[in-house]
Amino acid sequence: MDYYKFLNSKDIREYLIKIGYKFTPEEAAFIVHDARNISLADKHKAYRELIAMYPDHIIKKRRGDFDTQPLSEFLSKIIKIEDEYVEECKSASSDAVYSYSAYTQCLDGKMRWIEDKDLLFGSFGDCLSATDGEKVRIKKRYLGRRKIIELTMLNDGTVLSVNAEYISDGLIEAFGWFWIGIPTPFRRGDILMSTFEESDSFEQKIVVLNDMATWESKELAENGFVDCGDKPRESRRCNELDFNARDRNIKKWREYGDVSDMYLLGYMISESGDVFLDTFAPYLDYEFSTEPTNKSVLALSAFMKGEITEDLLLNAYKYHTFDSARQRMDESLFQYSKQGLAMVGINKSDAEDLEKH
Repeated sequence: MDYYKFLNSKDIREYLIKIGYKFTPEEAAFIVHDARNISLADKHKAYRELIAMYPDHIIKKRRGDFDTQPLSEFLSKIIKIEDEYVEECKSASSDAVYSYSAYTQCLDGKMRWIEDKDLLFGSFGDCLSATDGEKVRIKKRYLGRRKIIELTMLNDGTVLSVNAEYISDGLIEAFGWFWIGIPTPFRRGDILMSTFEESDSFEQKIVVLNDMATWESKELAENGFVDCGDKPRESRRCNELDFNARDRNIKKWREYGDVSDMYLLGYMISESGDVFLDTFAPYLDYEFSTEPTNKSVLALSAFMKGEITEDLLLNAYKYHTFDSARQRMDESLFQYSKQGLAMVGINKSDAEDLEKH
């Protein structure tokens, strides 16, 4: 089985193929589950192959309700419950209604999940017939009780994934208790882009990488970090970290970490110039950015890679921030005449330049 194809990030996928990386059973199961564009039928086929390949493999207890159990037993239960939920979602119920959202192109040219909250249907078939978009999500909501089953599908009806809310069977959310650390091609200062479809805001998708939870001492040093021991956080420089603490964390995460610990730490810069340092998880959802980006992001990336000095970074940031603000101001002045602009101190040549935009 080609497990690489289940990775959402093409850059991580290509890198792992290049280095010949071999997945552990837990890693293979996780990336199969996490795949967003592979059919549920193909995922179940991959699970069955893992069951056949590792009949005696044991998954150790993790956090939450995830107890020690054979991999074969765990995946068999996942296949069974997902098939049951798909059948239940499609089956007619007198005490349930259906609604949908579609992954479609909006007026600004971007793809987003759009939910039609005003339309409710009495059957799965009627709801599916009303949908359009590259992909669709159909929710079955039960009346008078908290239970929701949701299918994500291609527009031809191929089921990609199933989710259930307010159901405490411990299985649908079980993969959320996994933590896996696989190699990536990413290095400090790289400009990355989220492949997660809910990140439909351009600003939310672009991140300048600073650190990754999977980097141990060796990788931290390779990415320009310096071991500062237990030096107080408030007095550390931006490239100083406690290497021993990181190694201890990774050891802990391998045993009891979950998806929220599979993060990368990076900077976002908004169009208005605001700078944010935040964590983003899981790191498996990221790949190299191919979209046009804020020029201040390019400057920050170059600085973090050691290619420019601090003063050039600061001056470039100031220049690009004011340039962006001027462009936004110019756009707000399009509605005024030359005479009106001249009356507020914008001279004729500036006004003529505005008309050329």
